Amino acid sequence: MDAGGKGDLELALDDVVDGLGFTFKASLFGDDASLEASYEQPQICSETALDLNFSSVSQSLTFGFQKFTIGGEFDFDIENTAVSDYNIGANYTSGSMQVAAFTSTTKKGATEYNIAASYPLAGALAAATASFDTAGALSVGSVGAKYAYTKDCTVRAAVDTNYHLKKAICHKVAPGVKATACVDLDLTALGSVPAYGVNLQLG
Repeated sequence: MDAGGKGDLELALDDVVDGLGFTFKASLFGDDASLEASYEQPQICSETALDLNFSSVSQSLTFGFQKFTIGGEFDFDIENTAVSDYNIGANYTSGSMQVAAFTSTTKKGATEYNIAASYPLAGALAAATASFDTAGALSVGSVGAKYAYTKDCTVRAAVDTNYHLKKAICHKVAPGVKATACVDLDLTALGSVPAYGVNLQLG
């Protein structure tokens, strides 16, 4: 129970059968409850969640084969007998190179198709991303890099197709203490004050 008087009940049964487990979750002061089932093996992972109000069910599945990982998830609206949301993706890894393709849902509910790649280059980790709408038009793309300046200091920078340059510096200032400073510069309005932020992480 939290300070606001809300509480949740969670009961778990792990390894009912090899790799199979169940979890029951319920709100102590509401009618929200769900039953979840998970199954995990070295090359496969599956999770299913049923809303016990019988309004929705969600399913995720990940399968690994050699250098590929393929997975997806969907939410099914039981009342309207329709898929309310879904995402699928695939990842390829070869040595230090990674390439991924996946779908995502925007805040407006539209589906985007994404490609991401990363590869070590000249002491830095170079990365590129691109997102496309359902008509195949480029929504946004970016290229960037991460460089370990010292063992305690990492620098990241990226520029996207909206002409935004983003930089971040993460530095270990003391044992268990990391400080991160970041800036977002609009290259189309160089005279304006850039957005910036500072974060301190303990532990």
